This record gives sequence, C-alpha cells and structure tokens, in this order.
Amino acid sequence: MRYKFHSLDLEMKVLVGKLFFAVLVALMVCNAFSCGKAGNKTPRNEKTEIKNTVSEKGFSVTISIKPSSIKKNGILTLCLQVRNNNNSIKSFTLENAQIYDFVARDSSGNNVWQWSKGRAFAMVAQPICFEPKEKKIYTDYWSPGGFPSGVYRIEGYFLGLKALKPAVKVRIQE
Repeated sequence: MRYKFHSLDLEMKVLVGKLFFAVLVALMVCNAFSCGKAGNKTPRNEKTEIKNTVSEKGFSVTISIKPSSIKKNGILTLCLQVRNNNNSIKSFTLENAQIYDFVARDSSGNNVWQWSKGRAFAMVAQPICFEPKEKKIYTDYWSPGGFPSGVYRIEGYFLGLKALKPAVKVRIQE
C-alpha cells in the first residue's frame, strides 16, 4: 500500500507541473496578443488610441499608441504591427535577436528615449518569416516620468524594413 502512495504523489507532482506549464503558456499567449487591451501595465485612463501606417513593397507597418495624451506618471502602450500584404511568403534575416524598436523624439527632433538602448540582444542571426497576409504585433510600454511636458514624436520600426518608420505624436502633461 505504501508503494501506491508514492506512485500517487509522483502522479500528482507531474499533474501539477503540467498544469503550471499550461497556465504559463496561456499567460504568454495572452500577453502576446494584448495590444491595447487593459492589463496591469496599461494606463487606467484609456483615452484615444492614435495610429499611423506606412506601406511599401507589399508590407505595411502600423504604430498605435494608447492613450494619445498622458500625465508624466502614466504609461503608454506602444504597438507595432507588421503585415505582409503579399500573396507569397516573405522572409527576413535580422542581424541579431532584436526584431523592432521604438524611439521618442522631442519637439526639436532629438532622440530622448529608445526602447532598445541599454538592452542586450543575442548576437545570432534572427530569421523572421511572414506567411501571405500574416501580421505580427510587437507590444511594449513607455513611462515618460522624467521628461518635461510637451509633444513627443514616437516612431516604431521593424528591423527587417528599416525604411518604414510610422510615427505619431503624443502629449505629455504635468
């Protein structure tokens, strides 16, 4: 009988491990598709979302930011959507593991914040493949706490299409 208890304990541990893994995967999937949706990091004040799209060579790149105006202690949700509008597969090989970037510029055009600055990326070529009509969404956040009030231009770009840099303007208030 003692053997059965050990067997049940092992089965329970395996079941708990599988459940933990399933919950972890579900959370990662939810986060990957949460562009602009309410969550712990998104601002409570879900004002207007602003978007801008640029297109070239069968691809469109869209930046969307929510909200369009924010107080200094708030958090902006930054989304970059890359869409293959072609009827064929398109592949890119990026020089490292960085796939996208966001840049904030002040009213004089100075780069005052860059998402990738200070981050480390694996120095391995990164293949990215887009199926026909497929879109990929990359989401991140910016808290402009230490920046003066004013209007900032936020650019986003996919490193496989560096020439396509959609931008929007955001107002930071006291």
